[in-house]
Amino acid sequence: MPDRDLLDAFLIARNRVRGALVAINERTMITNVGASELLQPSDRRLLWEHVTRAPGGCDRAPIMLVLSNGVTVTVRSQSVVSQLDALGAVLHLSVERPGRGTSPTARGAVAEAPESSGEGWPVDPSLMAGWKELTDAERTVAELVARGMTNKQAGRRMFSSPHTVDYHLRRVFKKIGVNSRVELARALGEHYEALQG
Repeated sequence: MPDRDLLDAFLIARNRVRGALVAINERTMITNVGASELLQPSDRRLLWEHVTRAPGGCDRAPIMLVLSNGVTVTVRSQSVVSQLDALGAVLHLSVERPGRGTSPTARGAVAEAPESSGEGWPVDPSLMAGWKELTDAERTVAELVARGMTNKQAGRRMFSSPHTVDYHLRRVFKKIGVNSRVELARALGEHYEALQG
C-alpha cells in the first residue's frame, strides 16, 4: 500500500529531523505541526509540482520556494520508493530567520535555547521533560490531536484503532501535564519549536 510506505517514511524522518516536515504523493499530504503552521491548502500543489518536476530527481540539492502566504522556505527532498517505483517524497522545510546567521540547509545547525518558544512565552520545564519522555507513537498522537483530529481520524492516519489512540493520548496528557485536547493544542502551538530543540 503506497500511502502506508509514505507514512512510514514520514515517521522515520520525523524522529530524525527537527522543524517542518511534509510527506507527499499524488493523493496524500502528511504534515507535522511545524509544517501545518507554515502551509496553506494551495501549497500542496506547489510542493507536489516540486517533487514531480525536480530536475535531476527529487533527491537533489535544496531549493528555495515561496509559499502561498509569502514565506520563503528551503526545501530538501528525499524520494520514497517501494520496489523501484516512486511513491512520493519526504520534504524538510526550513525558514531562514533574519539575523540568526545559520544556513537553513546546514545539518546540525545550533537551535535556539529552549527557555522560550521564540515568541516570548516561557516554556514550563515539566512540559519540556514530559515531551522528551514521549514515545514516537505518543508524539505522533499528540501532534495529530493538536491539529484537531479526533481519535478515529488520528487512528486512520496511524493505522491504529481509536482505542489505541486514546491510550496514547492519556499517556501524553499525564507525561506533559495537560488535562484536555485544548490544553495540548495550546502547549504545542506556543512551544513547538522549543520542544523540537
